[in-house]
Amino acid sequence: MAKKKLGRPPKTFTPAQIDKISKSAFAGARNNTIAVAMGIDGETFNSHFKELCTQKRAEGMIALLLTQSRMAQTMPVMAIWLGKQLLDQADKSQVSGDLSIGVINYATTCKAANKDKAKEAQG
Repeated sequence: MAKKKLGRPPKTFTPAQIDKISKSAFAGARNNTIAVAMGIDGETFNSHFKELCTQKRAEGMIALLLTQSRMAQTMPVMAIWLGKQLLDQADKSQVSGDLSIGVINYATTCKAANKDKAKEAQG
């Protein structure tokens, strides 16, 4: 006689659920957000859909980069905003000139200032 399997039967998902998860990940939603919206336990979601969501999120980022490239021709300000908000892009920072960093002894500066004030009060 074969042993009876213990535990719950494996969780199965409908093609409609998988499609909804794929579209949500493509749009950039986080795993936890999708799991809560779909009513799926977080661990169950990650064990079944972690790789799918990572792939769909990457595809979504590429699609967004292509969209940004097209937008740059007609709406450059919107393309810049999109890049900063959703694609982790930043303006290039350039520093020019001589940047000297000096050390100021605050205690000595305060003593000298107090001496000057005392002389002014006396004179």
